[in-house]
Amino acid sequence: RYIGVSRPDAERRKGAISGSRMPYIPGVDASGTVVDAGNGSSTFSLGDRVAYIARGGGAYAEYAAIPESQAVAIPLSLSFREAVSILMDGLVALELCSNSFPCNHGDTVVIQRFPWSLGGLLIRMTQLRGANVIAVANTDSQVGKLKALGAIASVVGSRADALDRIMEYTKGEGVRAVFDGGSILDQNPGRAALKEDGRIILHDCSRNITAVGSPASFSEAAGVEEDFVKGFEKFDLLAKIVNGPKFKEQAEAVFFALAGGLLPEPACKILTLSQSAEAHRWMETGGFDGKILLSV
Repeated sequence: RYIGVSRPDAERRKGAISGSRMPYIPGVDASGTVVDAGNGSSTFSLGDRVAYIARGGGAYAEYAAIPESQAVAIPLSLSFREAVSILMDGLVALELCSNSFPCNHGDTVVIQRFPWSLGGLLIRMTQLRGANVIAVANTDSQVGKLKALGAIASVVGSRADALDRIMEYTKGEGVRAVFDGGSILDQNPGRAALKEDGRIILHDCSRNITAVGSPASFSEAAGVEEDFVKGFEKFDLLAKIVNGPKFKEQAEAVFFALAGGLLPEPACKILTLSQSAEAHRWMETGGFDGKILLSV
């Protein structure tokens, strides 16, 4: 029924991800109805509504064959659109704040440079775990929206006094962690506000690569694909999620949190499958703060 337009697919189409094998059919997250089940399949029946993550792509199609381990049933309380709008971003946000760096009650963290569809969920989930969130906004217009999601404060990253404001909110103590949605570790107010024993969780949204380390572990220009990010644990976050033993359990938790109003419903822009080129242009230009979907 619906296919998510993802940043990794846009990067592969542009040739920006080395080692990508062609021809490649895009499409990582989608929702639809089971029309056939192979021998040995015991989880789903014909007509079941499912959402799934296909790590190898292939969802930009009317029919897709996927392992049942990568699919999860959609509860009756959610539509096909709602399920796919939150599945991948919701799972990534949950993994970042519960496993990459387990946020605890009373922790103060900075969240910055994430696309809106993922960053909003990460702010809300971190806040639900009892942590205090300081969000770094890209523009003044985002400040109010970030606070509405649960951030205790929102600063504009381009301002010279952003670091001073973060330190003011923490009474000079700094923050326990910085969740950074950028692809490189550069100078920014969140990083400069880290405590000595703090952690940086760097998530490259274009490649779904995550690196976790301490302030002393990186070079000034280190990116997530560079070998000289010494002392960082680096991994393919999406592979870790989908191949993990709790994939279905975590996906169901995200679905029920959305259905129960604990998580904000992502804004969606819907185009048809034949408009996929236009959808990628929207993705690449950042022209829409939300999840872009293709309808089939």
